[in-house]
Amino acid sequence: MVSFTSAVIAASVAVQALALPTELVSRSTANSQGTSGGYFYQFWSDGTGNVQYTNGDAGEYKVTWSNVGDFTSGKGWKTATDRTIDYSGTFVPGSNAYLAVYTWSGTGETYILENYGPYNPGTGGTHMGTLSSDGGMYDIYRVYRSATYVQYWSVRQQKRSSGTVTTKNHYDEYNKLGLTFNPATNATYQIVSTEGFGSTGSADITVSEGTSSGSTVGSASSGISSVVAPSSAKSSSVPLASSTVKANSSTKISSVVLASSIAKVVSSAAPTSPTTETQCEISITITPTSTATSMATPECEVQYVTV
Repeated sequence: MVSFTSAVIAASVAVQALALPTELVSRSTANSQGTSGGYFYQFWSDGTGNVQYTNGDAGEYKVTWSNVGDFTSGKGWKTATDRTIDYSGTFVPGSNAYLAVYTWSGTGETYILENYGPYNPGTGGTHMGTLSSDGGMYDIYRVYRSATYVQYWSVRQQKRSSGTVTTKNHYDEYNKLGLTFNPATNATYQIVSTEGFGSTGSADITVSEGTSSGSTVGSASSGISSVVAPSSAKSSSVPLASSTVKANSSTKISSVVLASSIAKVVSSAAPTSPTTETQCEISITITPTSTATSMATPECEVQYVTV
């Protein structure tokens, strides 16, 4: 677990050197790990500053820190898999910290970053695309920490400290984008992690395993998304939870609700006639009619429809 210390984080935080491979490996051995309340927990610190980590009941943990170099902490599972993870609580990042569903392996790390301080860690890597999942949009980044060690980041655009993460959506997207290891089979553990570096802050987080999975729409870095659009009767609005837009060749779609500002809707075959209820191929471009910066699902308007 290595922060992007080569970048200028904040005026009050000294820039640290890039981590050496030996430091990357050292994260595999936590200062403390085990089982608490039926969950695996992990705590690691580079030994600078002050960090106090406390396990609560069931999936709860608390951590406070001041003037730290770098630490990680959290609760979850010893074995990573395609889980639906629920989490809730408070997260005060101070100048710099991460709240993320995190996996570690000897060849790479993954962060599904739900909340963070003023520094967006993705800016230190290559933007690979976007993903719509669990009611929000994520920017996906790839960062090579060494020639053989890679990080994949899903950075949520709408920060939050409580919610649901469907890990399969992210892991599948990473693999599509060329990830060389599968966190669901290669990771040593999977936790909802609080990591702080060069900062002072606190977190009180409760973790549990959910049962439902969120909708997902992936896209390349161009911002174009692909979903299936079967033909069906009239449509005027479709909720974000559905990745299906219903239309036929004679129907004008007035609006759809998506987290992405641009989408491409494609299916396999055109209908034999305008009234035939069969799978059709359409392409639409949408632009937001309102910014709705506090909302994950801005209303979008169709500019054109072609068959």
